Amino acid sequence: MKRNHVRLHCQVTGVLISTQCGHAQPVRVHLRYRRAEAYAVTLEIDVDRRLHRWQLERELVTLGLSQPSGGQLLRIRPLAADWTLLDLPEGTEGRLLLIASSDLRVFLSRTLRIVPVGDEGNAIDWDAELRDLVP
Repeated sequence: MKRNHVRLHCQVTGVLISTQCGHAQPVRVHLRYRRAEAYAVTLEIDVDRRLHRWQLERELVTLGLSQPSGGQLLRIRPLAADWTLLDLPEGTEGRLLLIASSDLRVFLSRTLRIVPVGDEGNAIDWDAELRDLVP
């Protein structure tokens, strides 16, 4: 029996920067990982009393620590050695999120203890996923 209920939650401080006016403000960033969704990392921030949530590929976040990654909807790239910059998609009115790279590394290393790279497909309960597709 798979233990799909295993979850990880990490709260870090980031800096949200408005690209329109250059205003910067500290924000709480919630990083979440669930064994049942082994390929994804969830990122949540509260902006102007509205919760914004993105589900990102764990591999994309890992890659973004060392080189630019992502696409049209979300881009992640290193900014100096100590910081990672996330170009947030629509819904945040042109904002950038700056997070300490060390915080992301610690979080990602903890996710790897739950589901190592290459074992993601084994962690998902495919029978349950198929049942959810059938009305």
